[in-house]
Amino acid sequence: MNIRKPLFDNLGLKAVSLLLAFLLWFNVSSEQVIERTVSVPVEFLNTPSSLEIFNDYTKSLDVHVSTRRGSLSSSGSNISAVVNLRNTGEGEHIIPITEANVRRPEGVTVLNITPSRITLVLERTRSRLVPIEPQIVGVPTPGYQITRVRTNPRELMITGPETRVRKAFKVVTEPIYVSGVKDSIERNVNVDIEDSKLRIDRVTPVEVEVLIEPERSTERLIVPLFSGHGLRTPTRTLELQVSYPKTYRSAVKASMFSLRVDRPVDAVPGEEREVVPQIILNKQVENIVRVDKVTPERVKVRIL
Repeated sequence: MNIRKPLFDNLGLKAVSLLLAFLLWFNVSSEQVIERTVSVPVEFLNTPSSLEIFNDYTKSLDVHVSTRRGSLSSSGSNISAVVNLRNTGEGEHIIPITEANVRRPEGVTVLNITPSRITLVLERTRSRLVPIEPQIVGVPTPGYQITRVRTNPRELMITGPETRVRKAFKVVTEPIYVSGVKDSIERNVNVDIEDSKLRIDRVTPVEVEVLIEPERSTERLIVPLFSGHGLRTPTRTLELQVSYPKTYRSAVKASMFSLRVDRPVDAVPGEEREVVPQIILNKQVENIVRVDKVTPERVKVRIL
């Protein structure tokens, strides 16, 4: 008996039957309703230009949906929750999230939303200048020290919700490593601020100079003050804070310095003024000894 004959009889009819069976399966499968829970982002529309969100709010929601197979992407990325903040004023707001807030493809039904409300606190936008604080990591080579750290600019403008701006006192640079270093460092570095709700109104790096020198000794000296012609001052002496390399073996004395105040060119007789004293170092030590501070920085004088 030839078993191949029944197998290949009516081959065309069998192929049509197989195709119809596949189409029926596909149609039934595509009509199958499934349920899923997807995490969707919260988007805000029409936020008032003078206000900002102050608090840490819920940034995503769990949305339970039903849909025909194939109507929803595998990640649920074609669904989002949209909150319209038009006409929303300053202060705390509890905003219900309903099916009407959920953007979704046709054929997707929202069954449940968790959480079903979002609490927002809106505050006025404010800006102010805060200092830049360089992050210095490590210590220089033994026998050397960091003498000065300077940034350019010294301050940056920050912007954000009013309360958070008031609580911010600095922005910080990325780390500057000085371990084992004995030469001064200049770097262009980026800055950041701890509070993510605040913005720094600058995208370019700042300049940081770290002055590294041989270790220095410090002394305080009382130095006489001399006043020029046409001046009278009740102050007779000033205090100088001076420094010099530890390898410098000679004694540092007050006689190495001279302090003087002169009559301002626009001075009017009888008035009182505050002037900055002039500091003169003995030429033998002017490249060795440095005046780091004068106390007081300004001297009150009477114009004669």
